[in-house]
Amino acid sequence: MLLCLGTGGCAELGTQPGPGTAEMQYAAPRERVKQAAVKVLTENGYPVFDDEASGARLTTGYREEIRTIWNWLVVSRFGIGRSRVRVDLTDDAEQTTHVKLEVFHESKDGLFSRWGSGDIPLPQAPDTFLRLIRDELGLL
Repeated sequence: MLLCLGTGGCAELGTQPGPGTAEMQYAAPRERVKQAAVKVLTENGYPVFDDEASGARLTTGYREEIRTIWNWLVVSRFGIGRSRVRVDLTDDAEQTTHVKLEVFHESKDGLFSRWGSGDIPLPQAPDTFLRLIRDELGLL
C-alpha cells in the first residue's frame, strides 16, 4: 500500500497538446522568405539556426524571455513558459514558397515542477509568425 501512495502522483497521464502548426504559401522565392523568417524570429527573441545544408529548414533555441545574462535561469528553472520554433520551407514554383511553421511551447506550474507541453500564448502562436513574415515580405 505504501508503494501505491508513493507512485500515485506519477501515474496521472494528462493530455499533452502537440506543437502549434500553421502553413502558408507566399508569392516570393524561398531565399527571400527565409530571410524574412530569420528577421521575424530574431526580432522576437529566438536564436535562429539553419538546420539543413539545403536551406529548407530553420530551427530556433528557446526564446529569450529577459534580455540579461540571467535568461538561462528563466528558460531552464525559474520561468513558467518557454518556446522554440521550427520552420520548413518548400519551393512550390519558381516564385512561390510553401512555409510550415511549428511552435513548441512548454510550461510548468512552479519552481520545482517539470516542463510539459502547454498552451501557446497568442504572441508566440504560429499564425502570428506567419502574419509577421507576410508583413516583412510586403505582401497583401
